[in-house]
Amino acid sequence: MRSIKMLSLATFGALALSAPAFAQDATGDTASGKHFAVVGGISLLQPKTDPADGIDKVDGGPAPTLSASYYFNDNFAIELWGAADKFNHRVRADGLGKVGSVEQQPLALSAQ
Repeated sequence: MRSIKMLSLATFGALALSAPAFAQDATGDTASGKHFAVVGGISLLQPKTDPADGIDKVDGGPAPTLSASYYFNDNFAIELWGAADKFNHRVRADGLGKVGSVEQQPLALSAQ
């Protein structure tokens, strides 16, 4: 239920803060001569658990994300995406309660 609320909140926030789309001009140049794009958002990470390992539950949660893209032309770009804050996870085992915690801060470089 919590993940549905967080997903709904993230979707509503993205729609409320999104800018309108602009059509490409007839010259064929990159729209408005801009080569960079910076985007912010929220990612929700929910790890899966494996009962065979004795792990009962691994908590997930949201974290803010940032993305920066450099456009070589209208069709090709390179993007650097990453979490602006760390994802924190509590690990619980059967009958033992909390047995540890994990922090991660993902980072990705991709071509578009």
